[in-house]
Amino acid sequence: MPVKAQAQNKASLDANDSLELEGIDFFVRLMAMMGMPRSVGEIYG
Repeated sequence: MPVKAQAQNKASLDANDSLELEGIDFFVRLMAMMGMPRSVGEIYG
């Protein structure tokens, strides 16, 4: 695999990880507002 393709692949993986973490954080905060435990937000996130 060419180096350029590897770098692009890594960048898209980093973006996906970042998006996933944002989604989890969103649900953790939403559940906290609803009075639910953090773990419930992590599961649904």
